Amino acid sequence: MGEKVIRKFSQDSATYSGRMAIEENDYEDEITIMLYDEKTNLIGEITVQWVLSDAQVIPKMTVFNDAWKALSKCYDLIGLLSQHDNEKTSPEQFRKYLIDLGFEES
Repeated sequence: MGEKVIRKFSQDSATYSGRMAIEENDYEDEITIMLYDEKTNLIGEITVQWVLSDAQVIPKMTVFNDAWKALSKCYDLIGLLSQHDNEKTSPEQFRKYLIDLGFEES
């Protein structure tokens, strides 16, 4: 049986400190996905920022090389996103996807 993974997320626009970060940086919103093992050790983080590109706000996913394992634990999310390829997914819709897939809001 595979290892138990705890999948959580936070949305900048949902918190005071996050809203302050949005004001100080060049993005519209950010959702951070955090994955933990059963001992609550961080496996990795994935961020999705809504950035301005060609006069429209689009999502941009960032995964650093120390989070490849975390990305592999999100195959269901990647599969769902592939069904909505080239759509302008809003932060609210992305949040709904995460909740529907069982991610916990932190």
